[in-house]
Amino acid sequence: MTFSRRHVAVLSGSRIGSEGFTLVEILVAITIMAMATAIASSTFFVISRSYQHGTSLTENLHYGDFLMDQLVLGLRSAYHPETHPGAKSDYGFWLESGGFGDTASDRISWVKTGRSLIGRQSGVSHVPHRVQFNLETDRDGGKVAVVRAWRTALEPDDFDPERVEPIVVSRRIRGFECRVAVDVVDEQLDWEDQWDHTNRIPPAIELTLYLEPIEDGDDPIRMRRVVGMPIAPLSWQQ
Repeated sequence: MTFSRRHVAVLSGSRIGSEGFTLVEILVAITIMAMATAIASSTFFVISRSYQHGTSLTENLHYGDFLMDQLVLGLRSAYHPETHPGAKSDYGFWLESGGFGDTASDRISWVKTGRSLIGRQSGVSHVPHRVQFNLETDRDGGKVAVVRAWRTALEPDDFDPERVEPIVVSRRIRGFECRVAVDVVDEQLDWEDQWDHTNRIPPAIELTLYLEPIEDGDDPIRMRRVVGMPIAPLSWQQ
């Protein structure tokens, strides 16, 4: 059997076409696949990092909101009995400044009722009691927010609040700052960092919590709340 030149060309082309991809085509395909894999990995990393960051932020804010709500409830349940003019009163608000900004470590104390901040299992939740809120350093060197509570009556003269067993309410607070307001200037509250009226309650109290940052090197998360004190006028009548 004889073949024409046309038949030979067709047969030759068919055989060449059946030999598969060339080396250049394979290299191009590998390069494209590598680029697609790198883009997918980078996208997954960014999404995963954003998810973890958002989860940590939400968790921190949850703890911060809970502690702030407890402080607000405790302040709004402040207790101050009506006493005769000139009588000694130990029911006022106390403020001890401990610096400014996210490293502040203020100490506040007031008399309250109810179980906010101390829980229902506390032995003083059913009677008027003084609470003290501040930051301390635990055994591992970390900062913790603690509350101490004791009865306002029947305490000896040499009573030391620091001997009261503290209740750890949060391990995620890195700073605490408090200010009080008494006067109104230009229709705005005039805030003060010091409070010398230890036997009285300020009309308004500003609380600022600094939560631990999401990542090392970031700024702490700041939460601020202003609390009006309806019982304040009663303490100023003395």
